[in-house]
Amino acid sequence: MRNLDVPRHSICRSFTSTSKNVDLKKKIKIDSEKIENNLITLKFSDNFLANYQYFWLRDHCQCEICYHTVTKQRLLNTFKIPLDITPKTVGVHNDGVTIIWNNDNHESNYSIDWLRKHSYSPKLPLVMKQNTSIFDQKLIYWDSRFKIPSVSYQEVMETDEGVLKWLNNIRSTAEDLLKHPFILSCETNFDKNLLKKSLEYRLKKNDKKVEVVTKRKFWDFTADLSHEDTAYTNLALSAHTDTTYFTDPIGVQIFHLLRHDGNGGKSLYVDGFHCANILKKKFPMHYETLSTLKINGKIGNFNAFQNFSIFEHDKNNNDKLTMDNLVRIKFNNDDRDITDFNEADTEKFYLALREWMKIVYNENNELWINLKPGTVIAMNNWRVFHGRSSFDGIVV
Repeated sequence: MRNLDVPRHSICRSFTSTSKNVDLKKKIKIDSEKIENNLITLKFSDNFLANYQYFWLRDHCQCEICYHTVTKQRLLNTFKIPLDITPKTVGVHNDGVTIIWNNDNHESNYSIDWLRKHSYSPKLPLVMKQNTSIFDQKLIYWDSRFKIPSVSYQEVMETDEGVLKWLNNIRSTAEDLLKHPFILSCETNFDKNLLKKSLEYRLKKNDKKVEVVTKRKFWDFTADLSHEDTAYTNLALSAHTDTTYFTDPIGVQIFHLLRHDGNGGKSLYVDGFHCANILKKKFPMHYETLSTLKINGKIGNFNAFQNFSIFEHDKNNNDKLTMDNLVRIKFNNDDRDITDFNEADTEKFYLALREWMKIVYNENNELWINLKPGTVIAMNNWRVFHGRSSFDGIVV
């Protein structure tokens, strides 16, 4: 089996910058400004008010002298900014704000979309920072009856329309994965090296920003216990997400089955958000328990004390325990480390976990498919659980 793991944040950066700039510039402008002793207050055309302190603005100047546009690193020495820095002039225009600073006559320019995106007093909720046409869409759940959408290998490799279709699906799994089904299959009989090279070429050809994706390595795994993980055996694996022991788990995973000489090994997929929605409706207290009690993950002899909850919610929206605010699920019962709650929380945790696993392992929520050699499946590891049945023979 061939696997390519891509962090979600890399995909998000690749596909969101253009849509943010276009949307905000078209729809939002600055109506007025109010200059005070240590900050400027901007009123946007949608009546949103935001305060920006002078020191913060100077520290985040985006000009080429203060900020390296290639490496995205600060060139300005923050220590040398006067604590009482003030502007000599403030100009508000259609594109944003221009400030000439009193201490050295340096000119700083801040675009409207940059100011909106990085507002902090108050802080914009995530849905206001992103493309609202995507985030306003309702959650779509699926179960064992779900039909996986597919794009042919030839369509992706030979036409720009195919690449766009494929990348839009990848984007919807990585950025708007909260709102959409997330699996995409791509049929190909080409060998693994050609697949890797051709996908990299097509991604780079259509969008240089996607290059960060192709720098992630491909690797083989088979049932040889080359790593301390049951994935490297021929045992059955129940539905789970990967890398729960990471602070930032894998976002998009791409599986490519190369060879299977034997029997068994059916692939399992479960919509974790669908299961979470069922739990919240039937047992809201259990949903709260799994959203607040922290556990740890481990791999082999390495204990990664990440201290995470199974359900993680958007911190930019006050961690509200709602489905609309659910960001990701970290669930792998096999990798769960020893818990150390007090007696009351231990009882609460096991009662909640029991009902949760009943839902996840319910056959009505399990989508089983037989992968064929040459099939590529991309999925959102923050939402979708995967597993397999046991097998014999050789699988690569």
